[in-house]
Amino acid sequence: MTASDTPAVVFFDLGDTLGTPVLSPPPYHLVGFNVFPFAQSVLGELQRRGLRLGVISNTGDDGGPAVNEVLRAAGLLSYFDPSLLIYSKDVGLTKDSPEIFRRAAERAGFADAPRRCLFVGEAAKEPGFALDAGWRVAPHPLLVSEVLAGQQLQ
Repeated sequence: MTASDTPAVVFFDLGDTLGTPVLSPPPYHLVGFNVFPFAQSVLGELQRRGLRLGVISNTGDDGGPAVNEVLRAAGLLSYFDPSLLIYSKDVGLTKDSPEIFRRAAERAGFADAPRRCLFVGEAAKEPGFALDAGWRVAPHPLLVSEVLAGQQLQ
């Protein structure tokens, strides 16, 4: 991996990647977020390394203000660059195609260099769409350092 294609921005999925969502009774809305014990240390370490951090998440009927308030209450919002919060409700796209990843790379300033973007998410299909958009992927937050170091994960 050369310096020109080393990831400079890391986007995280939320649910089952950084924590578990707490939903209201139907109609479902995000009302809380139980953060995994490792999440804040991983995010803090990536910030100290000079990486910009963002979110790409399918948020159902919840838009940015509602999701941001839940992330603020959970102690996570301050880790993320506000311009890199990509919520499906707000952008009209979900993680079921490469398009939301292309949009995120554009926002991060890497439309022409998508290899500078890394997506961290546990779902089976979403990393494939990120790869189709030219991104790097990590299946778990605790494996981000390995991907940044150029290791190939199975």
